[in-house]
Amino acid sequence: MRLSLKNKVIFVVVAISLLTTLCIGIMMVYSMVDESNRQVENYRATLTQDIEKQLKDQTESAISVINYGLLTI
Repeated sequence: MRLSLKNKVIFVVVAISLLTTLCIGIMMVYSMVDESNRQVENYRATLTQDIEKQLKDQTESAISVINYGLLTI
């Protein structure tokens, strides 16, 4: 079975469209995964900073309580 020129052109246009759609889809998924990983890293860094600050504040409070207790003896 021989394809006419019109059918060949239609086939090529459809194939190019599908290939382009597939490439754009892959790029979007990659971009979403990359952005998600970046957000997780930022969130992890923020949590770590917050925990370190809380530990520092609690340690300073505990030292103040100990020092106050030693001064009142």
